[in-house]
Amino acid sequence: MVHFRTLAASLILLSHKASKPQRITKSKALIKTLLTTLYGNNEKSKLTSVVTGIKKQLKIRYDRYNEEELFTEGIKKTIIINRYERDVHARLLCIEHYESYCCQICGFDFQKIYGELGRNYIHVHHLTPLSEIGKEYTVNPKTDLIPVCPNCHAMLHKRANPSDIDALKKIINNQTF
Repeated sequence: MVHFRTLAASLILLSHKASKPQRITKSKALIKTLLTTLYGNNEKSKLTSVVTGIKKQLKIRYDRYNEEELFTEGIKKTIIINRYERDVHARLLCIEHYESYCCQICGFDFQKIYGELGRNYIHVHHLTPLSEIGKEYTVNPKTDLIPVCPNCHAMLHKRANPSDIDALKKIINNQTF
């Protein structure tokens, strides 16, 4: 079975010269076509036609990938950021309130998938981002916080309104892969 992340990485690798390779992951129809092709028939000509379709659809200029081309990573860079402190007790009371270490959006349970390694692991999302408040405030663990998996947490913060839990649930429920 081909893993989705592997496919996404392969697509980005094919488009390494693109200005915005993350656009590839937003193209549900193209990814679905690629998955169908890979699971159904691995003929090189079919895969080539799918990749050609992706190139045309996204209107990205591709150069032929040079397998010998190397990339530099790991350069140390110093940055200054603001970090907002969280109260560990509020986190624990939130999880206790929901009676679960499962994601309240998609239902993912780390312990079911990863066994003991995933036991008691979950992110806790602030329905009002601390960065928007900009100052110290009092948090109610039952109404201001929600347990979510890292993927849902990232998608919440990618949205214009990171407190719209129902909108993200709707997106997940409407997927047909």
